[in-house]
Amino acid sequence: MFLQGYWPGDRASRSFSRETLAARRPGIVVISLTAYSNLRPWTDLRGFDSLLQTAMGFSHAEGKAAGDDTPRTHPMQIQD
Repeated sequence: MFLQGYWPGDRASRSFSRETLAARRPGIVVISLTAYSNLRPWTDLRGFDSLLQTAMGFSHAEGKAAGDDTPRTHPMQIQD
């Protein structure tokens, strides 16, 4: 099993493409963690937790939970 969180395009440049890994270890399971999934339009964007919280509306929900409409970040990084 190979679990990775490299940004799109970076994995292949480090010789960790699916094809390279499969040639080295037939039957390997490759799991990719991505910020915005492998679907367009944000496929090629880098991302980290604070950006993800904002993009998915989590920051707004945190503000609502606190009793106002001021966006807030979660006190810890969930995705990292």
